[in-house]
Amino acid sequence: MSRPHIQPSRRLRSVWGITPIINICHNAKAERLLGIDSETLVFSEYFITKDFTRNFSRWCRWRWLKFLVPMLVFPWALSRYDIFHFYFDRGILPSWGWQGIRAVELAVLKFFRKKVFVYTFGADVRTKARTESLGPYHCCMHCPAVGKACVCQEKKSEKILGRVRRDATGYFSMGDMTEYTPGSENGLFFWPIDVRQVPYIGVSASAVSHRPVRIVHSPNHRHYKGTDYLLKAVDRLKLEGLPVELVMVERVSNEEALKMYAGADIVAEQFIIGWHGFTAIEAMALGKPVICYIRKSEYLLHPEECPIVSADPDHLEQVLRDLIADAGKRKRLGAEGRRYVERYFSLEAFAGRLRRLYEKHGILKCREAEETVCV
Repeated sequence: MSRPHIQPSRRLRSVWGITPIINICHNAKAERLLGIDSETLVFSEYFITKDFTRNFSRWCRWRWLKFLVPMLVFPWALSRYDIFHFYFDRGILPSWGWQGIRAVELAVLKFFRKKVFVYTFGADVRTKARTESLGPYHCCMHCPAVGKACVCQEKKSEKILGRVRRDATGYFSMGDMTEYTPGSENGLFFWPIDVRQVPYIGVSASAVSHRPVRIVHSPNHRHYKGTDYLLKAVDRLKLEGLPVELVMVERVSNEEALKMYAGADIVAEQFIIGWHGFTAIEAMALGKPVICYIRKSEYLLHPEECPIVSADPDHLEQVLRDLIADAGKRKRLGAEGRRYVERYFSLEAFAGRLRRLYEKHGILKCREAEETVCV
């Protein structure tokens, strides 16, 4: 039996979901630069953002609707979209716990020749045994919810990855998440940001006289970010008499968080995971120096240009002490961070990487005109 394959006479349509994180909004916006009608689709939402194109969260307030609504949405999405972007935790069809994208969903999408790309966000691929093997500092160290916070079990992870490897068009990872996804494509770096909507603020090159040096930290989940190490380091620096204050950003919208980052002299991100998050990209876009533990330089996109100052718990206090004392260095790192994000994490930069991926899979074809364009 031959599989249906319809060449669309309209513009390509794409959907990003289903995990309601802010990154999918930026991804869809970047994809639109390629001339694709790109939307986001979610069945729930966090406090960070509600800015999704297709938001069914109000229809999924009761448990039985959480099952029924996705079942009804799936055939509609199947007829509407040509390209599907998911994270490893779930697709459109309901999947409770860490069960991954349903095998039947991947099989149906493959049968109808849809393009399916799957991405990591962290907890959806991290397993306990592999995490603990990475070194003395890792995100399992202080975990209060073993078996719940992440996929955790190696066998379960292998089963989910096996489905994706068999039926998805491609799957992608970056940073420490590459440790859990053998065979993944690791050059896409799928966390773009609209730098036109994040103004360059920078930091002063002179010592701040009217207030202490302000460190801003946005943990959301303190036990996974090494927050206690930061609290202790700042307390010790205060006892030394250094002019420093710590501002915590927790359970606020992304818009409010950006306002708080804007007032920072230093953004301290995370100190045990071994890889930076989206907060570091937002902070660098604002022109702020960023401290974050980077386990391996090869995790980074163009590591030779990345200005993130790496610090694990053993070195965090000294790194903070040096930056507090050196206003000129803070300003330089902030300016370098803005250039780094503009060059590699802007919507245009990500759209370029996505275009090359689509050319590889025959989704877009290039033609020669005054310049190379994709259709």
